[in-house]
Amino acid sequence: MYTITDVVQYVRAEGISRLFRAVLRRYVYRNEKETIVRRSLEGSIPRRESHHTIDIRRASVTDVPGMHKLAVESEWWRSRSQLMEWVEKGYPFFVAIADGRIVGYSCISLELVRRDPTFNRLTARAVGFVRGDGWGADALVVPRVRGKGVYGALGAETLRCAWDMGCRRVIGTVSTDNSSALNAHQSIGFESVGQLTVQRLFFYKRVTRSTLKRSDIDGEHS
Repeated sequence: MYTITDVVQYVRAEGISRLFRAVLRRYVYRNEKETIVRRSLEGSIPRRESHHTIDIRRASVTDVPGMHKLAVESEWWRSRSQLMEWVEKGYPFFVAIADGRIVGYSCISLELVRRDPTFNRLTARAVGFVRGDGWGADALVVPRVRGKGVYGALGAETLRCAWDMGCRRVIGTVSTDNSSALNAHQSIGFESVGQLTVQRLFFYKRVTRSTLKRSDIDGEHS
């Protein structure tokens, strides 16, 4: 569950109306489509070089405030407690540093990160998540350094670390409407393998898997 501090931070960053919509989505109504992406870690993972002025290193607890600030500024909400949890659990988690500031991060969880236990079970069954899999938890790169190889370098380091920690495959979901995120995943070796429909109406919860339409696959390359 989110803490009171998380809720206060969310309201300060996003506003009370966004909080109201988030609560509706979590407890009342939800109907979304997500693309399932998957990457095998068997075999070599090629090292990717970022721009020479950008350093890639393992995330630490001292990086959490900077990562949280980055997420807020990028209008991508991620609570401090969630970021801290991933760091403290020792998950594959890397940051990109430019001019002394965090300009991107990437994390793979060793478990599904959805907080609703029912959706955890439904999602795991729908995507085929099993022991030994990693979950593509979160990744973010600020616009000013995009196109400089940062996402590829972060992804390669995170995937390689996941392999070293015993993962053999990484699975995740991306909003089907987010073509830039789908293309970014494809650039580091992920393939789109299906589509989820996630539904909620109060206590009714359903996660179903379907085959991607040809137009969805073609759209990733546009």
